[in-house]
Amino acid sequence: MVEREHDGARLVVAGRAQPRYLKRLLDLSGRLGLGRVEFRTGVSRREKKTLLGRAKVLVYTSVREGWGLTVVEANACGTPAVGYDVPGLRDSIRHGETGVLVPPGDVEALAEAVTTLLVDDGFREKLSRNALEWSRRFSWDRTAETFLNVVESTLYG
Repeated sequence: MVEREHDGARLVVAGRAQPRYLKRLLDLSGRLGLGRVEFRTGVSRREKKTLLGRAKVLVYTSVREGWGLTVVEANACGTPAVGYDVPGLRDSIRHGETGVLVPPGDVEALAEAVTTLLVDDGFREKLSRNALEWSRRFSWDRTAETFLNVVESTLYG
């Protein structure tokens, strides 16, 4: 759907995948005639940062998510995200501010949101600025400090 609306669109699916799962994705991509999909496995942290920094949008289609760390990593590169409105992603994507949330499983809404971000430079740039600012609220040091405070207040009142 995105390819039909945006002739320059390219999708990079990156991360770790079991060989049989990757084969299913490759087969599906072939059956659907998706010519502009690239599959990258064994991506290093450096490559991940490069990919997230080059992307115009992160598409995150998890239907269950604990937090959405990859969303915040993309945001730290100035890349807004489109994802399903599910717990975890709902917490890491601020709808209309740092990205776009769509109803879970609604592929047409997902494609429409992605297309909008690809063609509407002004909207994408606004989300990009907000995403970068949002990401600065998170750090491992701050997380550890907050966790320690919770533990201490629980133990010592």
